[in-house]
Amino acid sequence: MVRLNYVNRKNDGPKLGQIIAKDVLKRITGSGLKAALRDPDVELDVTGKALTDEGTIEAADALAKAIAFESDTGKVVKLEELNLRGNLITSRSLVAVKEVIRLASKDLKDLDLSNNLISISTTEDAEAWEDFLSSFSECCMLRRIDFSGNPLGHKAFEILYRVYSTHSVVDAQLIATCGHRRPSHAADEMEIVADSVRNMSMVSDSDGYAGDIESASELTPVCKSKHKQEFKSLVKKVQPKVLEAYSTTYGLRSVPYMIFSETGMNETCALYLSYVVASHLLPEQLLPLVPPAKAGLPSQQLEAYDTGSSCRGIVYFPNPLLNSAAKKVLALSERPRGGTHLEISEDEAADPATSPKKVKVALQRASEAPVVPLTQLNPDCSTQGNRRKSSAADGGSETGGNSYNIISSDIDRARSRIQGNTLKDLGPQCNDLWSSCLGMLPLSRAIFLRPHKTKPKPEINLKCVQEVWQPNPVSLPQAFTLACPTSGETHGDYSIYAPLASKNPNKAIVPRPPQTQDETRKSGHLRNASSNSAKQEKRDVSQHTTSTRSQVEEVEVEKVEVEKVDYRSGLLGGLSKDHWQNIISLATGAKGLVNDSQQKAILAWAMDRATLMRERENLRREKSAQIWKVLDWMGCLNYHIHT
Repeated sequence: MVRLNYVNRKNDGPKLGQIIAKDVLKRITGSGLKAALRDPDVELDVTGKALTDEGTIEAADALAKAIAFESDTGKVVKLEELNLRGNLITSRSLVAVKEVIRLASKDLKDLDLSNNLISISTTEDAEAWEDFLSSFSECCMLRRIDFSGNPLGHKAFEILYRVYSTHSVVDAQLIATCGHRRPSHAADEMEIVADSVRNMSMVSDSDGYAGDIESASELTPVCKSKHKQEFKSLVKKVQPKVLEAYSTTYGLRSVPYMIFSETGMNETCALYLSYVVASHLLPEQLLPLVPPAKAGLPSQQLEAYDTGSSCRGIVYFPNPLLNSAAKKVLALSERPRGGTHLEISEDEAADPATSPKKVKVALQRASEAPVVPLTQLNPDCSTQGNRRKSSAADGGSETGGNSYNIISSDIDRARSRIQGNTLKDLGPQCNDLWSSCLGMLPLSRAIFLRPHKTKPKPEINLKCVQEVWQPNPVSLPQAFTLACPTSGETHGDYSIYAPLASKNPNKAIVPRPPQTQDETRKSGHLRNASSNSAKQEKRDVSQHTTSTRSQVEEVEVEKVEVEKVDYRSGLLGGLSKDHWQNIISLATGAKGLVNDSQQKAILAWAMDRATLMRERENLRREKSAQIWKVLDWMGCLNYHIHT
């Protein structure tokens, strides 16, 4: 183990960050590479050196480069502990530290970021914090993360709750069956390596010399090379087995200790953290799944977390800003996990809504039950909208199910009280989940809740109708006056004038001249011939039209048959409900924040006209109470933690 300790160095600030970067990069170049191959495990301690963001980013970039470097025999830098306590670090440095954690996910055992200036207040801070927490998703050896002494803010705890809910679940059955055998198994393997090294002869048996490889100057190069290869081969055989023993659990849920003391927690922070506390396994359940702490100060520090307060694994005391409501919701979250201390103030005892007698009886019964996370006892406990349904339907025995249901209902009441205060003081925009759900609701109603299709009745204006239909006399111009003969004039034997045959209105109508008998007979034959030819042409055209129509009908029938397999729905634009759900979630920024079941619940609420009446009945309440009620009905008050 190589310990890079800069606590006693005279240098500090960004200049020390440059020195750390040079020292780390030496391990992957030149003579430092040979030493790193012999002992790749590294601990970096830079406590109280005021690196600031500039020095931290430079040191972290060099550290990430060294960890990513691999030689023929594997990694040359395996970071096991990183201590950046008291270095004036802000959220800006988390981007660089995130990469170090991601690369060292299979080796990192302890991370200390306490007493810095990490605060989450802007959008950039929130993105950096979320990416930083997400980088722990592949960590399988981590024992402790210390965030104490940082003014994190309520947004940091909301993001912690959201990221924690997405990390892989630790199987309690796996802990019960296999967890306690793995440390001994790994220890046995390491003992085999130690015994093998002790039994390795550094020289021939006739010399009778045994010692350290580096200190045996009398050894021949051939002998040194032989025993080094034997040692490396043993380590290569054991290391995968040791990693396999601890690589069954990953993410924040597998970390036995997370420290949030002196982080400026208020009741809103306690609300978000209560969901994490209720779902987190106890240290005694998780410690067998990670490498044991070294004897001395590290192990004593872990023991102090258990004995120093009522917190179990997730440490949030002391935090002076926590009021009685915040302490109560955290205490109620601790009790089903096996906590031993419940604080209920006199003010809460006087409040009839808290039901202290019921809580006391329930907790007394719960103390006799086995230690199991609350979410495994009642999967619906994280769904605020279903709390009444689950408590009424679960039933249970007098000593088992009822007591847990009572605890769950009291936790929900304590949380709803803080949720109402948060909505009243900060508004729904303080919570990404609430604002996204409330953004989806009106847009969903605009798309799905359309008015019924009815034919509009035209409004008839009788006055306009009379004006339109009233006949107006038309005076023709002089050019349109027809030239007609007088009553005394005649033309031959005809006194009847022919009808209009000219298209020119200015041309006078002239009667046709009389026809002779031969001309009449000829015209009759011509008319018959022309009529016969016209009939034949009509017959041909009708046959052609019939054949064309049959072809068109065949094509149309084929088209209709194809269109019968139709993906179009009766919704707006012919899109399906799933397509609209995806579009609405992307448009409102709910993608990745609101899970699929919550999105479907919002769409179902928006499509039901009866919900409008239910919302109208709540108009007499305060605005914050109306918002809380709608979110409760839709089941969107909290993120759903996978169980």
